[in-house]
Amino acid sequence: MLYAKLFLITVVRKNGDRFDGPKIFVVNHPNTLDPFYLLGILPKRIVILITQHVFAIPVLGGIVRRAGHISVTDNKHDVYEQAKKMLLSGRSILIFPEGNVSHMTGMVKRFHTGAIRLSLETKTPIVPIGIYLDRTKIWRRSTIVNHIRMYMSWYVHGWYTVVFGIPIHVSGSNVDRSYVRKETRNLRRVIISTIHEAKVVASQDMIVHKRTIKKGWYTGLHVAYRVCCFIGFLVMKTHETGVKLFG
Repeated sequence: MLYAKLFLITVVRKNGDRFDGPKIFVVNHPNTLDPFYLLGILPKRIVILITQHVFAIPVLGGIVRRAGHISVTDNKHDVYEQAKKMLLSGRSILIFPEGNVSHMTGMVKRFHTGAIRLSLETKTPIVPIGIYLDRTKIWRRSTIVNHIRMYMSWYVHGWYTVVFGIPIHVSGSNVDRSYVRKETRNLRRVIISTIHEAKVVASQDMIVHKRTIKKGWYTGLHVAYRVCCFIGFLVMKTHETGVKLFG
C-alpha cells in the first residue's frame, strides 16, 4: 500500500523458515488498515479473512473483492470451508483471530478457534505475527456502512513493527473442543509474546534511527563549517592579492 510506504516506518523481523508452502498466518489487529499494510510484507499468494463490512466500503471494498480475499460473514461454516479450500489448494491465509480491532488500550482480545481448527484439519503450520505501533498516533472515527456503525482505527504515521514468530505445528483431534480451546489460548499467549518482541525491536530501531539522523545532522554541520572556512580562505586570499572574486 502506497500510504504505508510513504508515511510508515516499517520494521520487519522474521524468525524461523522462509515460509515455503501454505501457512496460516495469525496476527493481532491494532489498526483497521492492517490487512492493507501487511500486503506489502506477506507472501504474494495469500488470502486474508476480512470482516464483511470492509467489502461495503467504497474503493477499499472493491480492492479486496477483486483480490479474492474472503469476506467474514455471519455464516461461519461457509467462511471456514472457503479458508480450508484455499489451504488445501496450496495458498496461505491470514487470520485476525480477535475478529475485530484490538482494544484501544492495546490489550489483545479473546481469540476465536478457527485458526487452530484449520491447522489441525489441514495439517498446516501456524505462523504467529505480532504488530506493535504507537497507539497515541491512531486516528479513530465512526462511520455508517450499510446502516451499521463501524469504528475505524487508522494508524496515521510512525513505526509499524512486524515480527514473525517461529511456525507452530499442532497435532490432535479437531473435534476435541477442550483441546482446541486450550491450544487457542496458547496461541494467544504466543502472539502477545511476539507483540512484546516487536515492541523491543521498535525501541531498538528508534534509537538507531535517531542516532542516524543525529549523525547525519552533525556531519552536515561539519561539512557546512568546512565549506564556510574554504570560502573564507578564498575571500581572504583574493583580498590579499587584489583579485576580484565576484564581478
